[in-house]
Amino acid sequence: MAAAPSREAIGCRTWTRMLTHTTIFLLAFLSGSNGQNAPVFVIDPQSTTARLGENVSLKCKTAPPTEVLWMYDNLPIVSNTSYEIRSDEVSGEHEIIIKGISMRRDGPYRCRTQDTTTKPVNSQSAQVTVIVAPSDIKLLPFNPSTVVQENMETSLTCRVSGGKPAPHIEWFKDQDRMETGGETQVEPSDETRIENVTSTLKWTPTRGDHEKHVYCTASHQALLDGPLRAETLLNVEFAPSVKIVSVPETVKEGDAVTLQCLADANPYIDLKFRWTKNGLPMTDVFSGSLHIDAAQRSERPAVYSCEATNKVGTGTASYSLDVHYPASFFSMPEVVGADVHQEAFLNCNVDSNPKADITWEKAGQVVGREATLQIRTQSDRDFGVYQCVATTRLGQVRKEVKLLQKGPPFISAEASVYAEQKQSSVQIKCVSNGLPLVHSVRWTTPQGRLVNPYVDPRMEVSQEALADRVISKLTIKDVRKEDFGLYNCSANNAYGLNERLIPLKETDWLMPIIVGSACGGVALLIILVVSAVCCFTRCRTHNRLKQASDTSGSTAASDDLDHKSANGPHGVLHGMYNASNDSLADGKCNGWNSGTTGRTTNGLLNGVHPYTIQEGYGRKDPQNYYTRYADYEQEYNPNSFLGLPVMYTPTMSMEGMQAEQEGSRDPSPYHASGLPKVEPFHKCLMEMTLRFMSDRCLDPSHEVTHLAKE
Repeated sequence: MAAAPSREAIGCRTWTRMLTHTTIFLLAFLSGSNGQNAPVFVIDPQSTTARLGENVSLKCKTAPPTEVLWMYDNLPIVSNTSYEIRSDEVSGEHEIIIKGISMRRDGPYRCRTQDTTTKPVNSQSAQVTVIVAPSDIKLLPFNPSTVVQENMETSLTCRVSGGKPAPHIEWFKDQDRMETGGETQVEPSDETRIENVTSTLKWTPTRGDHEKHVYCTASHQALLDGPLRAETLLNVEFAPSVKIVSVPETVKEGDAVTLQCLADANPYIDLKFRWTKNGLPMTDVFSGSLHIDAAQRSERPAVYSCEATNKVGTGTASYSLDVHYPASFFSMPEVVGADVHQEAFLNCNVDSNPKADITWEKAGQVVGREATLQIRTQSDRDFGVYQCVATTRLGQVRKEVKLLQKGPPFISAEASVYAEQKQSSVQIKCVSNGLPLVHSVRWTTPQGRLVNPYVDPRMEVSQEALADRVISKLTIKDVRKEDFGLYNCSANNAYGLNERLIPLKETDWLMPIIVGSACGGVALLIILVVSAVCCFTRCRTHNRLKQASDTSGSTAASDDLDHKSANGPHGVLHGMYNASNDSLADGKCNGWNSGTTGRTTNGLLNGVHPYTIQEGYGRKDPQNYYTRYADYEQEYNPNSFLGLPVMYTPTMSMEGMQAEQEGSRDPSPYHASGLPKVEPFHKCLMEMTLRFMSDRCLDPSHEVTHLAKE
C-alpha cells in the first residue's frame, strides 16, 4: 500500500497541475496555430514503498487524452499476471497495478506517450521501494542464561537476518536502554539487497546486574507486530560482600551473643568462612556464626573479623563488640588530706559503658558535675564526706571520698592484751590515724628498750598502710614473765608526734571468774523460785481473808499475833538477813568494804572501779570522721567472752598501773587482772538476794495474821 502524501506534497501537486494546465493551454494554442496537437502529462506517477507481496498502484494523466506505455527501468511493461494496466481514453487517466510485488519489481516506473504524430513524451519517474521485515534475531552465543563476572568486560552479539532496508538495533537491560550502545555492521546478503545486521555490545557488569535481563531489539517499518527481541538472563558471579550483625543488637555483660557473618556472594554454595579476633585466627569456628556464651567487659575492645571466600574472591568485615556494663569505680582514693585555705582535688574514676553522668554530693547537695571536683577549703565545714554519683541507664553507683584536715597522728590501740607465760605468741596492735600517714612507728618494751628484731628475734614488727591510717603489729614469741608490762607505741608525721601505752597482762583469773559466775546463776535461780512461792502465798492469803471476813467479821485474832515474831515467816527471813552480819540499808551492800579505797558494792554497781576507761574510745571524731578503735575492748576482753559486763575490765589508767607496779597502790578487793574477788562478790550477791526476798514476799502491809492462824 502506497504511503499517504503529506500536505506539502498535495500543495505542491496543486501548483504543478495549474502550471501544467497553463502550459498545455499555451502549447495547444500554439499547436492550433501550427495545425499540431502534442499531448502532455498533467499527472505524474508518485514514488511509494510497499511491503513484500502487497499490490502497488501507480497513476498518470495526459492532455489531450492519448495512449501511454508504462515503463519499468526503461523497459516497456505489458499486461500479464503480474501487472494490470487500466486506461480511460476519454479522460486521459492511466493506472498500472503491480500485483504481489516482489523484490524483483523494486525500482523506477514511468509513463510514455504513444501518439505517432508527435514525439513521445515521458512522465516523471516514480521509485517503488519494496521493504522486507527481518526474519530472525538472536544473541550469539545463544544461551538463556549468560554467566559473567563482576568488573570484567563482557560482550554480547545480536544478529538480525533478512531485513530491507537494514533494521535498527537497540540494547536494553530490563526496562532501561543501555546508552553505551554497540557496534553495528550491515552485510548485504544477495542481489535483492536484503541486508543482515550484526550489533555487538561491550560493557562491564556489576553485582547489581545479577539476574537482570539483557536483550536486543530490531525495529523495522515492515514489522506489523512491533520490534523483534532476543534476550538472556545475566548470571553475574561476584566475590562475597560481608556484613557482621550481633544478636542481640545491644549486648550487656553476661549476655549470650551470636555474631552472624552475612555474605552476599555468587556462587554461594562453595562459600568458606574464617574468623579472627584481634587479628589472631580462631581455629575452632568455620561457619558463618560465632557464639559467645557470656560477654564480658574485657570483650569490649575485641575486634572480630569474618572472611568469606568463593571462586571469585574474598570479602572481609570487622565488628567491634560493644559490651554494656554498669558503672564501677577504680583507682579512687578513699581519703584525701588538705590544709585549711588550700585547694583539694577529688577525682571520680568511673569505668562504664555507656559513659556515665557524674555528679558530686555533700550532705545531699550537688556540689559538682565534673569527674574532678576542685575544693578551696575555707573552714572546717569544707572537710567531710563527699560522694561521687555515677549514673547510666543500667543503674547508679556511689563512692565516698573523705576530705580530711591534715594534722598530727591520733593513736588508738587495744585497751589491754592478755597472755600466758610460755604462750607460743601474742600480738599487740597499734593504729596511727590521720593524714599525712606517719613516717614510722616505734615500739618500746616495758624495760624501756627499743624493739629491734635483730637484737631480740622473739619480737617482730609488721606494718600495714591503709588510706587514712597505719596499722603496726608487734608479735612476741615464746612469752616470758618479763614480757608483761607497758609497751609504748609512738608515731610521727610532718605535723607532730603521738604515743600510746598498751598493757600486756598475764591471764591468771579464769577459775575465779567461773566460780563467781556459777554462784551468780544459783542466786538468780533462788530469786525466781522464792518470787513464785511468794506470789502464790499472797493470792491464797487474800482469798482466805475474804472468806473469814464474810463468816465471822472478827479481827481479834490479829491482835494476838506479832508479825515480827521469829516464829513467823518474816522473822525467819529477818534472822537470815541478820545472819549476814551486814545491813542493806538504802539498797547498798555495805558488808563489801574496799578498805582504805572507800569503794563499795554500790559504787561497783554504778560503774565505779579502780581502773578508768581511756578517754576518747568509741567516739567518732567530729573533724576527721573516723571511729577510734574502742571495738578492741570487746575483741580483747576476756569478760565479754565469759558473758560478764565489759565495765569490769576497763583499761587501767597510766597512774594506776605505775602505782601497781611500784607496790604503792592501796589494798583493793580487785584481783590483779582488774576483776573483783569472788568471795566478797558472792557475799554481796547473797545479801541482795535476801533483801529482794524480804521486800517482795513479806510486805508488812499484808494481813499475815490470817496466815499465822492457819
